[in-house]
Amino acid sequence: MIKDIQIKAADQLRRTANEIERLPGSECQIDFNIPFKNISNFQFPNDQREIFRDKKFDFAIYTFKLSCGTAASECIKKIGALKELKKDKSNYRACPKINRIHRECWPWLYVGSSRNIFRRLNEHIGNGCKSTYALQLRHWASDISGGVQISVYGFGGDSSLLRYLPYLEEQLASDLKPIMGKHGNL
Repeated sequence: MIKDIQIKAADQLRRTANEIERLPGSECQIDFNIPFKNISNFQFPNDQREIFRDKKFDFAIYTFKLSCGTAASECIKKIGALKELKKDKSNYRACPKINRIHRECWPWLYVGSSRNIFRRLNEHIGNGCKSTYALQLRHWASDISGGVQISVYGFGGDSSLLRYLPYLEEQLASDLKPIMGKHGNL
């Protein structure tokens, strides 16, 4: 019985792999930088808001990369301090886990995917609910020198793509090994 289950699971994985290989590439890519000194007051400009409402960004994968000269160790220290506030419920903000494998000068901060990229990026900036697991940048990064580059890859409004986003996100995270975020579940 178990051998039959293994064979069926392997067949399904092969079918999924073949379907992923036939997917169209990203329809659109946007890159932008936010200096940490501006993160406390950051609002997306109207033209970016409109771009993210375009059907090309209905499903998206995104990365946060520390800009050149931004110390990963300083970010990790600040995030750790924010996580310590869990005991003080009034100031606590939920943050992704800090991965054990990170390097002093490693630039990749986070990899994610979303069906509503504008809302999700705002949560990462720190404009969301306290209990939403997001980077919460405005709550720890404003006094760090440097900044973050955000890259968004839009996949359009074809809902059949949605089931493959976790695989694409997982592979990107495996390649980039971000400092934060839960990966390795597929």
